[in-house]
Amino acid sequence: MSDNSLAIADPFSVDLLDEETEVRALSCALQLAEGFSLLFVRCNQPQQRQRLVVELRKKLPHFNVQEIHFSEPITHLLNALAERLEGSAPDAVFVSGLEYSLPTAADAHATPFVANLNAARNSFPQVVPCPLVLWVPEYVLTAIMRGAPDFFSIRSGVYYFAATPQETAPFVESLTAGEEWRVANMPLEEKQERITVIESLLEDYKALPLARRDHRAEARLLNLLGDFYLVLGQWAKAEAMFQQSLATYRQLGDRVGEVTALNYLGLVYRRQGRWKETEAVCHQCLSIAKEDGNRVAEAMTLNTLGHIYRQRKQWAKAEEHYRRSMAVHQQVGNDVGAAKVLKNLGTLYLDQGRWAEAEAAYQQSLALHRGFGDHIAAAETLSFLGRIYCQQERWEDAETVCKESLAVFHDFGTPEDEAIALNSLGELYRHQGRWAEAEACYQKGLLIRRQLGNPVGEGRTLINFALLREAQGDIAGALELARQAVAVLEKTEDKAELEKARRRVAKWEGQEEQR
Repeated sequence: MSDNSLAIADPFSVDLLDEETEVRALSCALQLAEGFSLLFVRCNQPQQRQRLVVELRKKLPHFNVQEIHFSEPITHLLNALAERLEGSAPDAVFVSGLEYSLPTAADAHATPFVANLNAARNSFPQVVPCPLVLWVPEYVLTAIMRGAPDFFSIRSGVYYFAATPQETAPFVESLTAGEEWRVANMPLEEKQERITVIESLLEDYKALPLARRDHRAEARLLNLLGDFYLVLGQWAKAEAMFQQSLATYRQLGDRVGEVTALNYLGLVYRRQGRWKETEAVCHQCLSIAKEDGNRVAEAMTLNTLGHIYRQRKQWAKAEEHYRRSMAVHQQVGNDVGAAKVLKNLGTLYLDQGRWAEAEAAYQQSLALHRGFGDHIAAAETLSFLGRIYCQQERWEDAETVCKESLAVFHDFGTPEDEAIALNSLGELYRHQGRWAEAEACYQKGLLIRRQLGNPVGEGRTLINFALLREAQGDIAGALELARQAVAVLEKTEDKAELEKARRRVAKWEGQEEQR
């Protein structure tokens, strides 16, 4: 199989010249320039930029180059340059650090910084009467191309440099090392920053000649990027990353990597209620894991199969798979995996009304999660404990754990996490007859889930909202919300939630007819 089959399509990819040719071309452009000219250098890594600047200075020994590095955000590039330019006009100005003004890739093109480039484009020659070289990572260059086309149109050239494998390998290793649960526990801003860094690294790899690319490292980065999208609830993006990773691992014949990518895909499908796809992926994973003796992957897959059977109310099969999964995790000494399965067992017991067993499982899971510092998983477990306390009318205990859970999700979690916590707190207030507080929680949670495009979560929140209306004596309002829930859930494979919603509709339609 040829390496060519491993190439990943990219609409913004550029065929790069070799580094020496590009350095020579850039040095010639600087020497031939008369007055102002705008040059872009696409370079993703600071250490690479520093090395290239040294090489350029060697080729231009008599050139007076002023380097300006921004280490904090700016709004107006022109004004910032005017403040920093030296008295005697240099032969060229090298600018770096513009990524601080555009910290995330997703909305970089719509920022005031980019808009101001367009507005000031005709004033740059008066302030910078020499070549202006902007050293930018891929996403900043793309943002300027898209968001400031007038400014970009006055460029004299764009020079592309891909980092060498030696420069990227240590960074990739540092990014992909460590426990996966740490991704979920990062603050939102750090998650977004990591996404930007990983996207830039992937651009570097894709820019290299095929013979020099480290496809296994690319696949690891794709998995990590997908994991960030997954915890942010951006499922379509997550799925795309894991599909690319899966294809790469299969081309490499890497069975461990293949199972990892398949497990990730199963998680994406499960979060969206795509149960048939989840089950298909699980059976692929389980088959490969057993053949290869991959116990960790086997345990993860058994856990996911437990979710599927729980969703189908096949309680005994669900419990069997959870217990098999936990046994494997314990045999290999994987406390992180065991803690997750204990939490899932607790939820299985909760679904069946086995309150004491559910609380015991959650308490064990909570102790493990807190022991190794997984704040997000601990908060999820607290949220479930709140549901048990509600059922037992232990209102004070329930409110304490629900508020603690919500605070953690607000600081460290994803919008979906926060929506789950809001839903739990809303249930607590509903059971206590605190109508206004319950409605505020449901409204916030519903808005989040609609923005995320989570139809299963949206349907569940609508049903809880309908139950609030019923408790307030508003049957017509409850019926309308339940009908909305049915319409949303019909678009998913979560038949259990759909049937619950349909039963509510039938009940309230009957009550309305009797009036």
